[in-house]
Amino acid sequence: MGIQDLSPLLRPPNVVIHELSSLKGMGVKTLGIDVIIWLHMCVKSGMAMVDDFHALPPVDLLSHIFQFFDKAKGILDANKLKIILVYDRYRNPLKEGEDQSRKSQIDKSHEAMMDVIISDSIDREDEFKMHKKTYVYVRCDLVTNIVEWASRRGVQCVGAPFEADYQLVQLDLEGVT
Repeated sequence: MGIQDLSPLLRPPNVVIHELSSLKGMGVKTLGIDVIIWLHMCVKSGMAMVDDFHALPPVDLLSHIFQFFDKAKGILDANKLKIILVYDRYRNPLKEGEDQSRKSQIDKSHEAMMDVIISDSIDREDEFKMHKKTYVYVRCDLVTNIVEWASRRGVQCVGAPFEADYQLVQLDLEGVT
């Protein structure tokens, strides 16, 4: 289930939220959330901050991620909603081709970004930004850090046998979410 008005609330800083209108009347008390989606958003926005790295201190990505998850938990707590974070425990062997394709794209983007950096050409800044967008990926250690974060904050985490999507459906069928 998508929550239309949650994602925008997580982006701007210092937002005070009283309720989430898309959950009104639904009787939802527990939300299952695919950790990878939120981590991908965090990594992508962290990479965006790197654009200004000359003007700003270095980006502490893990701190940025924890702030995001703390803010999300605060919003959901304020709305009396419990969350269950679900993550992919193992790689799905049926997605091996897709995984290879993604890795190949990431490798190509990295190589192209390095080529731009080595060329030291200010004229290629847009090219660098284009490649950087496809270089975003969620490392396994980030998932581990969020599982530890969840444990410290009393948030339930479920490691799906393969895909978090299927585990979220199972939680819904069981009436958990």
